[in-house]
Amino acid sequence: MQHHHSVDASGVFSGPVGADLRAKLASDENVLAALQVDLSADLRFVSGWVVVTSRRLLACDPGATVWRDWALAPGLALKLQDHGGVGTLELHNPQERVAFWRFTLGHHPQALRLVQRFEQQVERGAGQAATEEEEPACPACHTPLPPDTDECPACARAQAGHS
Repeated sequence: MQHHHSVDASGVFSGPVGADLRAKLASDENVLAALQVDLSADLRFVSGWVVVTSRRLLACDPGATVWRDWALAPGLALKLQDHGGVGTLELHNPQERVAFWRFTLGHHPQALRLVQRFEQQVERGAGQAATEEEEPACPACHTPLPPDTDECPACARAQAGHS
C-alpha cells in the first residue's frame, strides 16, 4: 500500500530527515500535519519537525537526527501557547509534560493545524483514517485556505510585511 501524505511533502519529506521519517512510517500510516519548529529548547535557531500521522505523533527535535514517537491515545494532549514572540507546543500525558518544542510565531498557523489534526485523530481513535473531506491548505504554511481562493492570507500578510 502506498503512503498517502495529506501535507505537502516538499518540506518535511525531502532530504535525510524526510528519508528517516518515511522509513519510520508503516505502510498504512498517513501524515496528517507537519510543523517545522525552528528554535531549540534554549532558543537557538535550529530546525526540527513535529508530525502527526494517523497513528502517532513523531518529532525530530531541533538539531537532532533521531525521531521520537508517541502513539496517539486518549489522555494525550497537545497544548499550544506563545509568549514574547516564541510559540511553544507541549505534549502532555495525564500525569505530566512529556515533550515540548519551540518555534517563531511565523510557524503559528502550522502549529494550529497540527494541534487540530492531532485532536481530531485522538478523538476518532488512532489508526482510523480521516473520513471528512480534506480542506484545501497552503502548500507553504499549511494554513487552511478560504473558500474560492488559492491565495493564502497568512503568506500574503507575511509577504506584505517584507516589502
